[in-house]
Amino acid sequence: MLHPARYFVRYLLVSLEDPSERSVNSTLRLHGVASLTKKEMARVSQELDVPGDLRLWDPTDAPTKRWLRKARVWSLVHPDDATREMKAQILEQPAVREKIDTLLMGNVSVSEASLRLQEQRIVVSVAALQEYRHYFWNTEGMGLSDWIEYFARDADEEEGSGRTHGRRSTLKSSLLGGPELAKYKAGIAQSIDGKKILSELQQELYFTFREIRTLPVSEKKVLMLSAITRSLTRLDERISSSDQALQDTLKRFEKFKIQNSPEKIPSLAQLAPTGSISSRSRTEILISREK
Repeated sequence: MLHPARYFVRYLLVSLEDPSERSVNSTLRLHGVASLTKKEMARVSQELDVPGDLRLWDPTDAPTKRWLRKARVWSLVHPDDATREMKAQILEQPAVREKIDTLLMGNVSVSEASLRLQEQRIVVSVAALQEYRHYFWNTEGMGLSDWIEYFARDADEEEGSGRTHGRRSTLKSSLLGGPELAKYKAGIAQSIDGKKILSELQQELYFTFREIRTLPVSEKKVLMLSAITRSLTRLDERISSSDQALQDTLKRFEKFKIQNSPEKIPSLAQLAPTGSISSRSRTEILISREK
């Protein structure tokens, strides 16, 4: 399976003095991430192909720098402001991290996630969110089966329930429901378009109606078709009444017209014939009037 923290695993295999399965998995759990099997660990290590002459302590060593960038672990080996912010504002803030997990699972962009979190007085930059998504919650390429296996493993850790235990339902709903549902699950207030909801319900009922039509003739089929038909009729009436109310409102606004006033704006000379409080004398005002 794919692992959401696969690039963090790469970093551990490069940086740990003892990059054994036990050491790597212990560090993963310490960072709130599910462990890997021995087979998965071997595959990541083989793909990484760590050279023996790395100079991790030297950011100016060109071969090491090229390899770390190719492996996409440079910023953890040599942290920048975004990496430090990620650690302080996300990894060390469990409640914030849970919201971010939910938003990323629902495919909310990091730029929108940063904006929505600011609305809740949670300040996390786009760069820090990108770092977190890359190293710890990388949804790219993760399918539903990968997530189901990941959640199951996270709940069965030897040292107790994993970080996602108890939130699997929320995370799965966000994955399947998309950005709008993910934002709702993360507690982000949204404006709801009533007419759009009615239209979506109408569409859903219509295709359900099409599915029911394919069933063999039976008493149950007739009952289902009757219920769907009544619901569609009621929705159509609600949508039609909503459209009529909008048309009535627009007609009321037709009574209002914008007209230009025939009166001329008084000049400064008329308003202040003896001088103004802006220290302009009467002579200066008269000169400006002549111009």
